[in-house]
Amino acid sequence: VIEKKDSCAVKNISDISIKNSTTKPLLVSIYRRNGNLYEAGVLSMKILPKNQETLYELKAGIYKVKYETEEDDEKQVIREGEIRLIACANIFKEIKD
Repeated sequence: VIEKKDSCAVKNISDISIKNSTTKPLLVSIYRRNGNLYEAGVLSMKILPKNQETLYELKAGIYKVKYETEEDDEKQVIREGEIRLIACANIFKEIKD
């Protein structure tokens, strides 16, 4: 008997989709945790109002996610926290005003 595995389980990856339901552009920064520190490489994206973006094939693990709005070149953190990515368990987040 051959056990069939999903490619996401083999690669140990997952996707994150973020929907911006606010009226301002949303800046999203994602930092992968490595022990007690965060890796230097930051994944960042800007999501326009009423749009949705997805980051594909992120390694399973713990990530810090920071959501900011930008108005007149001034950034304001609206939410910040950690999430755990489990292989094949794709995450969907909606950010509202």
